Amino acid sequence: MERCTKLFDRVLDLEKIKTAQAKGIANLKKRFKTLERKKKSRSRGLKRLYKFRMSVRVECFADKDNLGKEESSKQGRIEDIDADDSITLVNDQ
Repeated sequence: MERCTKLFDRVLDLEKIKTAQAKGIANLKKRFKTLERKKKSRSRGLKRLYKFRMSVRVECFADKDNLGKEESSKQGRIEDIDADDSITLVNDQ
């Protein structure tokens, strides 16, 4: 009889734990849904800002037409430095 009461008490405890966990899961699902709604409402403004920044970057790069000319002159200087054996590169870090 004593074993039966212990087992019955254990079953009741497990049922209480199960209901408590179910409540916790329900609360987390509710919180997740609210966070998703907030994220969706914010995304429109962020998309607008992102598009604006991208258009500004494109305009900035379009203004620099002589970018390739500068790189070609630097490349020539780099080749001259590489060809000279008396120059050694030292890493200061």
